[in-house]
Amino acid sequence: MNSLVNEGLSLGLVFFDVLYLDSVSLLSRNYSERRQLLGSLVHIEPGKSMLAKRYPIDMTSNQPVKVLYQIFSEHIAAGEEGLVLKGDDSKYNDYRKPWIKLKRDYLPDSGDKLDLIIVGATWEKVRGRNLRGEWLCGRIYV
Repeated sequence: MNSLVNEGLSLGLVFFDVLYLDSVSLLSRNYSERRQLLGSLVHIEPGKSMLAKRYPIDMTSNQPVKVLYQIFSEHIAAGEEGLVLKGDDSKYNDYRKPWIKLKRDYLPDSGDKLDLIIVGATWEKVRGRNLRGEWLCGRIYV
């Protein structure tokens, strides 16, 4: 593996929620309370430890779906996996106000796709091991 590919990059922790603190469950608290508490606990250091960004959407506005679509599009364009929609006053696993995961793969014709042609097959296990990871031909759409 080429070590220059990752040169200058480091992994960072992104914090989304806090569910337990000092052996006390916070599951009965609403999300806005837990998020405020999380903000007081995490020492923010760009590129190393961060809070996940939040985007309040006014559901009484003229076009909340348009706002959501814009935020979602920006995240997908940045190579992020998707969004989780949470009501500010929802509790963890609250069936009356469920959280919704919105990912590119959930939308028709938007997920990852592979367009490949199989050019050969064999029952020879040893030969199969040698071909693993090699592209014989085909196109990939992601």
